[in-house]
Amino acid sequence: MKATDAERASQTKSHAIPVLISGAVLLVIWAYVTITTVAPGWVHILLTAGVFLLIYGVALREPATPRRRGE
Repeated sequence: MKATDAERASQTKSHAIPVLISGAVLLVIWAYVTITTVAPGWVHILLTAGVFLLIYGVALREPATPRRRGE
């Protein structure tokens, strides 16, 4: 593994968690506004952005490496 690969892996780990958290926050805000008010159409952009960020955050995460036998 090259040194650049290790740097890239650490960068994706550090970016995935904030993206997932911000996506969840957008979905909570969307749900609150939708349930408590008569939400105008632009509020539903929060739903689209929140789902996008959740999917993007999951895609940023590294795949789990399978364990080798004997470890």
